[in-house]
Amino acid sequence: MQQKIQPRKQPRQKRARETVAAIIEATAIVLKREGYEKTNTNIIAEIAGVSIGTLYQYFPNKESLFMALVEDHSNRMLSKLQETAIQMADAPISDTVRHYVKVMIQAHSIDPVLHSALIAQVFHLGKPILQKAKAHSIMIVRAYLETRRDEIVAKDLDIATYIIVTMVESVVHLAAIERPEFFQTDAFVDEMCGNIMRYLVGSS
Repeated sequence: MQQKIQPRKQPRQKRARETVAAIIEATAIVLKREGYEKTNTNIIAEIAGVSIGTLYQYFPNKESLFMALVEDHSNRMLSKLQETAIQMADAPISDTVRHYVKVMIQAHSIDPVLHSALIAQVFHLGKPILQKAKAHSIMIVRAYLETRRDEIVAKDLDIATYIIVTMVESVVHLAAIERPEFFQTDAFVDEMCGNIMRYLVGSS
């Protein structure tokens, strides 16, 4: 029998939202400390400062907690991407690409331990959320590229957008796990931006 992995109910009052936020934050703490297999709802409730009954009002099991954490993480990424699109709407493509790459790197540098813990399980439980987040990312980047259509050499913007979003997400995700020291160098940003610019406009 498939386990329920969606929250039982959505918090509407301010106090309820604060409770859910505390539970999600506690989930991140336990996940980093114990790993997914040893993550326990009783420990999460204790760290969050709520009763286990309160936790179960919103989340039926640890799978639903993990999904909520992945969704929170994805929403933070999307928010940063949307801010980039707004802030850089009138900037040259090269500046926008560089800002986009740096924002994604900064976002993944905040808590690399949590990021690694999420990636370890995300394709098992959180794939639908990732797909939804990626679809939103593609929509945001596609809308920006459309405003620069006359500067872009790529013939198909849908394909170009998919390639760029996939490349940035994949490289930054893996670097956060495998080579986090790259995030401390301008060379890493330069190489990523150079590749994107050569693909989009034929130069770096």
